[in-house]
Amino acid sequence: MISGAALKRTLLKAFLCNFLLIAIGAGILLLRGDRLIQIWAGPAGSQAAAGILTPIVIGSALMGLSVSGTYAMQALGLFQTVALISVGGRAAMLLLMIYLLHHQGLQERVGYGAVALLVYLSLLLGTEMVNKQSDSGSSMAIPFQMQEETQS
Repeated sequence: MISGAALKRTLLKAFLCNFLLIAIGAGILLLRGDRLIQIWAGPAGSQAAAGILTPIVIGSALMGLSVSGTYAMQALGLFQTVALISVGGRAAMLLLMIYLLHHQGLQERVGYGAVALLVYLSLLLGTEMVNKQSDSGSSMAIPFQMQEETQS
């Protein structure tokens, strides 16, 4: 059995590890991405991509941050919530993309990535409910069990 507090610490550690990996990758792309594009597409391609590199990297980084939250929610059995956040958020962004693309270009990519982070709001609310139940004297803890491998 794992308590709400232990679950919260584990989720925070997973998020921080995910954040560190994404920050390093996005940082490298933001600092040296123009040079990589120049090697790959030449000077003309590099100049054409210079304006859109930053919003694409930031939007993709935000999408990447949602990965640990999405997997955590799935591990807790919250598949329907993950699906609702994913489909609902993407549907809302799809409606806004037409407007945003005409007025801001690929800047909307940042918003698209930010919508994916809604999984953490649901996770925080869920772990808060578990903490309140365990603090009030209830023995309601989230069961956590590893299956043992059978040896043949």
